[in-house]
Amino acid sequence: MSQQEPRENSRNKILDAAETLFREHGFHAVSLFDVAAAVGIRKPSLYHHFPKGKEELFIAVQDRMFLRIGGDLDGLLGHVRDSLEPNANLFEKGIHATAHWLLARPPLFLLSMMHHDMPGLSDESRSHLIQSSYGVIMRPIVDLVRDAQIRGDVREIEPHTVAGGFLSLIEGTIIAAQAGLGTELTAMVEATTDMLVHGTIQEGSGT
Repeated sequence: MSQQEPRENSRNKILDAAETLFREHGFHAVSLFDVAAAVGIRKPSLYHHFPKGKEELFIAVQDRMFLRIGGDLDGLLGHVRDSLEPNANLFEKGIHATAHWLLARPPLFLLSMMHHDMPGLSDESRSHLIQSSYGVIMRPIVDLVRDAQIRGDVREIEPHTVAGGFLSLIEGTIIAAQAGLGTELTAMVEATTDMLVHGTIQEGSGT
């Protein structure tokens, strides 16, 4: 085992604990002491891995999460494309598969992060997170819309608008369900996704 491996293992344990804490409580409510306690180390040990402190740790957590989610989305939508039946609507199949995949994992809450967490970050960190989240998470959905437009499955509409609207609808539906509004979460997401699909697909395309 190289000397680098124990350091990487320690860093990953810190990132795992911090990701859970930030997701559950938000950037402002979590302290480095909280992260250190969750990992079982002393607070000064965190600075060996993240010398700039909590903001650097938060950025590292989000970057790792975005890359993981983006890679998984690429794989999911690649499978949808490969298994698509000739007369099926690519956008409908892909967006429903993405919705169900998002439901099966911890919520992203991208909009909540931008609203609640980003105002407390530096301009450089805010810019980085916006570019990272849009570039990694939205890109697979944007590509799906573009491919569906080439096939004639989706009407002429800005792909980034569709991707952003979809992620916003999913996040809003999850929050509404948690607040006790509406019906069971899966049914709510299915209905919400259907509304997006039928407002986006090209009339007469396969479904």
